Amino acid sequence: MNNYKIYKVPKNGNKKKEKEQRPTLAERVDELVDNLDGFFAFNPGYEQEGVIQIAVSATADQGTYLYAPEKYAENILVSKTPRKGADFFVAGLGASRFRGGMNVGKRCLYSRTYYVWKEDGHYRLQLLLNNGEQLIADKVAKAFDEVLRYIGKACVQVGTDEWRKFRLEDGLDSFGRIRFYRDAEDELWVLICMPNSGTILNYPAFEVEIGDALKVGGYYTTRFLSFFVNGENLSPSQTLAQKRLKDDNLGL
Repeated sequence: MNNYKIYKVPKNGNKKKEKEQRPTLAERVDELVDNLDGFFAFNPGYEQEGVIQIAVSATADQGTYLYAPEKYAENILVSKTPRKGADFFVAGLGASRFRGGMNVGKRCLYSRTYYVWKEDGHYRLQLLLNNGEQLIADKVAKAFDEVLRYIGKACVQVGTDEWRKFRLEDGLDSFGRIRFYRDAEDELWVLICMPNSGTILNYPAFEVEIGDALKVGGYYTTRFLSFFVNGENLSPSQTLAQKRLKDDNLGL
């Protein structure tokens, strides 16, 4: 019986080129954050101070910004105002099937909340909430503290932070982490942290209708996502689209 040996065939004497690693979601946000002056210079319509949302778009053809000559941050979403950031939501593919929300919503894969201000001719950023931290009560409390520190003017917290329902004058009906505070003129204001993406809204109290507190162990939905109240924190639950698909399959 013959013995056979198997030999590897050489591949043209060249080593296979390693594939270039794609930047992570965090690195995509970092790219724009590290070039904020250039971003505002090339995109003056986005120039602002205060709370800002920077996210990675789930849609490939959305969010390409020039921040230096021939340099682009790709698939990035930036909120022009905190209220615009309330239309961002971090979710998987299931949420994209929710017809009503998609008329105004922008699905993201990753999102961070910052406070931006101008100092010595340059824009500075302070991270308020990293991706997912908007669901953790302690993280939101620290973010609120930072916002009030930047606002200044002897702001004083009123009561304790809670997850509550709310409605804005423009029709936004949702829920979020709520903090009341009084400014130096003793005017009552409301900070609202949205669970969809972590944007933080700041309104005079008379412009916001505050509803009931969320109950521990309950399930609640925004325009885009559903959450479970797990003690002081929120846990992501089914998206509305996933729930509808499940209900349809069950004949509900």
